[in-house]
Amino acid sequence: MAQSAAERKRKERERKAELGLVRRDVWAHPGDWPEIRTLEEKLKKKREKANK
Repeated sequence: MAQSAAERKRKERERKAELGLVRRDVWAHPGDWPEIRTLEEKLKKKREKANK
């Protein structure tokens, strides 16, 4: 049987919590968004490298 959207989202949140991730909302200028996403990826890669 297919999972409901709520069930899929619950499982996604559980996976992210297991990785130690938390959701944060940020107010930012739309022009800053590409740099924010770039920094997010850089930090993610750094964290993954440190955990190996």
